Amino acid sequence: MIANLYYLQPILSLVTGAFGIPLATSGLLVSCAQLGYTLGIVLVVPLGDVLERRALLSRMFTINALALLVAAASPNFLLFCAAVLISGVTASAAMLIVPYVASIAAEHRRGQVIGVVMTGALLAIPLSWLVSGGIGNAAGWRLVYASAGCAALILLMLLRITLPTEPERRGQPVRYEQLMRSLWQLILEYPALARRALYGALGMASFSMLWTGLPILLSQPPFNFSTSSIGLIGLTGVTGALIPGVVGRLCDHGYRHALAFGLASLMILAWAVLSFAATGLWIIIAAAMALNVGVMGLQITHQSVIYKLAPAANSRITAVFISINFVGGAIGSAVASFGIRYVGWEGLCLLGAALPAALVLAYALKERPFARVAVQ
Repeated sequence: MIANLYYLQPILSLVTGAFGIPLATSGLLVSCAQLGYTLGIVLVVPLGDVLERRALLSRMFTINALALLVAAASPNFLLFCAAVLISGVTASAAMLIVPYVASIAAEHRRGQVIGVVMTGALLAIPLSWLVSGGIGNAAGWRLVYASAGCAALILLMLLRITLPTEPERRGQPVRYEQLMRSLWQLILEYPALARRALYGALGMASFSMLWTGLPILLSQPPFNFSTSSIGLIGLTGVTGALIPGVVGRLCDHGYRHALAFGLASLMILAWAVLSFAATGLWIIIAAAMALNVGVMGLQITHQSVIYKLAPAANSRITAVFISINFVGGAIGSAVASFGIRYVGWEGLCLLGAALPAALVLAYALKERPFARVAVQ
């Protein structure tokens, strides 16, 4: 589901060429997928708290598969955009699965189980580029979407076989307006959710600053990388995707505070190293790997806390947490776009390090990790 949002980037030139659209407007396609995903997070994911989740996921996977197959066969640009938008909305099924798994996992293993699921979600980003670029170059962009649609259908069958049913949720009345209002009520009722969402937004802003600013840096002297070469740097994200399982297990054993400080400090160190990027590519690769580990590990520490607040509201908690994280990521991208122009790469590194530093300060003040009784 997450990979569906990222298949497009490596094959943008192929898609726009097929429809006769200027490459300069290709960013609109990426926006369609991201906009759809955000809408799905806010408007659909909360339904996971009131509807039978196996049935809801089945419908979302079905619509997702159909949208991807329509995208593969689209005769015109507008239909393709609509299909991409709908596939983005239904890709939010990924964020239904995370709280679903959290709710049925044993409490002493919840962090570990969340980490396993998130590993798959995070691996999707770098690996989707490899799959899309490889299939697109060899057989064309339409096969990319046709393959993704078939994969969604296979996953649909696996979900129907493996996920437990929830008969107690069938036939429950759904007051959608009340459900949406409850998102704000959750923020007011559980201050820890608001705090963890803010910490997550700071981390994602720093993360987005790197992946918005780094392609600009690498495309200029002394690097002068091609687009395909820059894309390979994205494989550093695999390291971040491999850490959630370890972090989840450590959270289960009560090391959340130590992890929060350690991972945020790792991000600060990574930005400090990145300020010497001109020294060589190995500096960039090592620092980018460290930053990915820090950000993704922090996400797991936050989720290990928020999913214990109100298990019956885990889907809505996910909607709040992820949407605020998205806002942080969008702000980080905007800051990077302007920052690298006006303050240079070194200035951007300083701004990037300031965010995890602010996270450490806020965490120390609000969570009181060194108090005898820590506030969760």
